[in-house]
Amino acid sequence: MIITILFPGSASGHSAVLLARSLAAAGWRVETLCGPEESSLDGLDLLVQIESLSQGGRRRALPAEADARDQVSCANREAITIDLCAGDGTGSPSTLRLVCNGHAGFSGLVSAVLSGGPIEVAIVRHAGEGGPAAVWARGVTVASQPSKFALTLDEVCLRIADLIHMALRRLHRGEDSLGDAGPATAARVAPGRYAGFAAGALAGRIARRLDQIVRYPEHWSVRWRASAQADLVTSRLAWPEARYETLADDAARYYADPFLFERGGRCYLFVEEFPYATGKAILSVSELGSGGAPDVPRPILEGPCHLSYPQVFEHGGQVWMIPETSGARTIELYRAVEFPHRWVREAVLISGIDASDATIVRHEGRFWIFAALHAGHSSPRDMLGIFHADELAGPWQAHAANPVLVDAAAARPGGAFFQRGGALMRVAQDCTRCYGGGITLARVDRLDPEHFQQEVVARLGPRPDWKSFGVHTLNRAGGFEVIDTVAGKWISEA
Repeated sequence: MIITILFPGSASGHSAVLLARSLAAAGWRVETLCGPEESSLDGLDLLVQIESLSQGGRRRALPAEADARDQVSCANREAITIDLCAGDGTGSPSTLRLVCNGHAGFSGLVSAVLSGGPIEVAIVRHAGEGGPAAVWARGVTVASQPSKFALTLDEVCLRIADLIHMALRRLHRGEDSLGDAGPATAARVAPGRYAGFAAGALAGRIARRLDQIVRYPEHWSVRWRASAQADLVTSRLAWPEARYETLADDAARYYADPFLFERGGRCYLFVEEFPYATGKAILSVSELGSGGAPDVPRPILEGPCHLSYPQVFEHGGQVWMIPETSGARTIELYRAVEFPHRWVREAVLISGIDASDATIVRHEGRFWIFAALHAGHSSPRDMLGIFHADELAGPWQAHAANPVLVDAAAARPGGAFFQRGGALMRVAQDCTRCYGGGITLARVDRLDPEHFQQEVVARLGPRPDWKSFGVHTLNRAGGFEVIDTVAGKWISEA
C-alpha cells in the first residue's frame, strides 16, 4: 500500500514532515504532495517562528526515515491518499480525510489546536459518488501545554499518525469501518459564499494568537521571601499574605524551577536559566544575603540538552545535584567539586527514560526518586513513576506498580519533599488547567517497593496580586521560601 499525503501549501513544514515520517516509521511507504495555498492558514508559519523566538519553544524531534525492510508489504500496489486540504467534503474510496472537532483538513487541525481544549480526531473515508462517509479511526487527544501552539500541533500530529495507522491497518486487513461518520463527525466545510468567512475567521484566530505572544509573552519569574517556620506554605497549607520579592532578570531570559540549599550558614538559590537567544536552558546559582536579596545568578552547568529543576542535597559529606536531563533520556547525578560553582557528573542513575522533574528523597532507609514519566506520545504532566535504591549510586529499580499515578492534578513533582506532623509530604504540580497552573500538596500515606498511596491535602492556585496564570515550584530552606510564577495572557478560545 502506497500512501500519498496531500498537504495545503500553507501548512507548517515541520508538522508535514513529522506526520509523514511517523507513518513511514510505522512501516508504510509514504510520499508527500503540496496542494494549493489556503488563505485560512495565512500567518501560520509566522506564528510558529515568533512563538519559538519569544517562548523558546522546542519542537518535536523528527523520527528517522524508515528502513525499507521494515515496511508493510506493498505487493498489491494499492494507493491511498491522505487529503489534508480543506476541499469540498467529498472524496473517492481511495481517499482518507482528516476531521478535527468536526472540521476538515489541516485548517481544521489548526483551528482545533487554537481552541486549547480536547480535540476529537476522526479519519474518514467516502464510499464514492453519493455514498456515505465512514469513520475508520477516531480518538480524543489533549495537549500537554496548550499555550504552546507549535508543541501542541506536533503532539496532535503524532496522535493523528497513530490514528491514520489504525485506519490503514483496518483497510489493509479488509476489516469493517467503525460506522457512518454522521453529522457530528462529517467534515463541516463551509459552502459557497460562507467559505471566505470561515477562512477569514481562522486567519483571524491565528492573528490573535500572534498578537497575544508579541504583546503578552509567556515569562517565568522566581519569587522569594524570608519566612519563619510557622509561616511557611508547607506549614500553613495556604499562601501567606506576605509579599514575595521577584528575582530580577533582563527580559532576555527567564528564571524558573527555584531550589534552596543552606550550607555554612549561607543560603543559595539554584535556578533554571533560559536565555531566549539560545532556546536551551542552563543552571545558575545566586546567594541570598543577610537581607535576603539574591545577587545576579551565575551559570554553573550547561549540557548538550535542556537542563532544569536543579534539586541540590547533601549525603555522605558531599553536596549533590540531580537536574532534569529528560532531553538525554537520563536521570543523572552531579557532585559539587567547588561548591556552589563547579559540578561534575558522577553517574547516570537511570537511562533510557524520559523523566521530568526527578525529585529524590531518603525515606525509611532507602532512596526514592519520583518523576513525571513521558511514554511515547503521551503528555509529560500526568503520569508519576517511582524508582528506588539502597544506595545513592544504585542500582536503581522501578517501582513494581509503575506508573503509580495518572493524575494531571497531582502527579508531576513541583519541589522537594518535606516533613509535616511526622508525615512525608510531597509537592506536585496541578496541570489540569494548563502546564504549571498550580501547586498540589500531598501526604504520602504508603511507600514501599510494591505500594504507593498519597492523600491530597491542599491545592494552591496563583494569588491574584501576582497577575500570573501559573505557579509550579515551591521550596524552602535557610529561613527562605521560593516559588516561580508565569506571566502572560494565555486564553483558551472556544
